[in-house]
Amino acid sequence: MLRNGISEPPKPGQLVDPKTYRTWYKNLLDREGIPFWPYVIWRDIAFGALVVIVVVALALVFGPPKLSVPPDPTIINTNPRPDWYLLWYFAVLALIPPATENYVMIGAPLLAALVMFILPFISNKGERSPLRRPWAPAIVLLLLISFGALLVQGYKSPWSPDFTAMPLPANIVNSTQPDIIQGATLFHQ
Repeated sequence: MLRNGISEPPKPGQLVDPKTYRTWYKNLLDREGIPFWPYVIWRDIAFGALVVIVVVALALVFGPPKLSVPPDPTIINTNPRPDWYLLWYFAVLALIPPATENYVMIGAPLLAALVMFILPFISNKGERSPLRRPWAPAIVLLLLISFGALLVQGYKSPWSPDFTAMPLPANIVNSTQPDIIQGATLFHQ
């Protein structure tokens, strides 16, 4: 973007060819516009600085939120949940088989990053207008619907993994004394 300017909005019927795109873009830029660097970027820098100033001003005026009651380590009946923007991933982890959780937690983000890295190299020519590629908006719509459904499921899903403990077997307790058996039962509970 810094070297070649910024991409223009796609127009229906206008095909993109990586071999001729730079020449076409330079001709368009000479006819109709100014390059993003170093001319237009100052508007973005000014807006970014304004956003930082507003955030700092709000932090100074309102300060941090008040803390609620201090944490109580004696409360063991909790239902931990991630923040709302990660609830969809929480739902995915709750819905898949527990044996695959570790692979999904590590592999899914790596696979998504790999796909996003490779996509510009394999899909860099042809029609760019969404009006001529109905599958592109359909995929985005499908992803939004899936995200919404998983978000709702994330609010309902039980915590995973399930840490329900199995009772201690008799060979571990290895005693017939009532107070030791009662201690093993208490330990399990």
